[in-house]
Amino acid sequence: MFSQKDSFEKLLKLFNKYKYLLLVIAAGILLLIIPTSSEKTDASQTVAISSEDFSVTAEEKRLESLISSIHGAGRVKVMLTLKSGMEILYADEEQSSSRKTETDGQTGADVDESVNRKPVVISDGQGGQQAVIIKRVYPRYQGALIVCDGAGSAAVRLSVTQAVSSLLDLGTDTITVAKMKN
Repeated sequence: MFSQKDSFEKLLKLFNKYKYLLLVIAAGILLLIIPTSSEKTDASQTVAISSEDFSVTAEEKRLESLISSIHGAGRVKVMLTLKSGMEILYADEEQSSSRKTETDGQTGADVDESVNRKPVVISDGQGGQQAVIIKRVYPRYQGALIVCDGAGSAAVRLSVTQAVSSLLDLGTDTITVAKMKN
């Protein structure tokens, strides 16, 4: 008969042999059980960002708030100019209304008389329909004018210019920082 001591020694040898495998399995189970809060936050932020409409005025207000927190900037006013407006690309399906069977003289390909494009729509769950959006192309900025109290200081002008340049992907030559009148 096996004694408890022999059973314990066999169990200990078995554990020592497979300890790394058991640790990996335990870590995997632990990761599956514990929910991560960052996943939930990222998903909700993605929904919020994709459902927002773009507003130049809102962007100007955000920049004013950020720039005014730069040391020495003081009161701030921002004006942004756009190179292009917002563009939304919708999914569509081609429907040929009539197709000629004749061929193009040079390529030998069939020639379409007319092609109708119909937007792809989905149900919004409340009895309505919505067009399917493939991509939103947000506007590109052309330039920025920042008027602030602290623009008399070269250090403040440099800080403001660098901040706006990095946030809006503008060259420093398209950003003007001017002193605000009292």
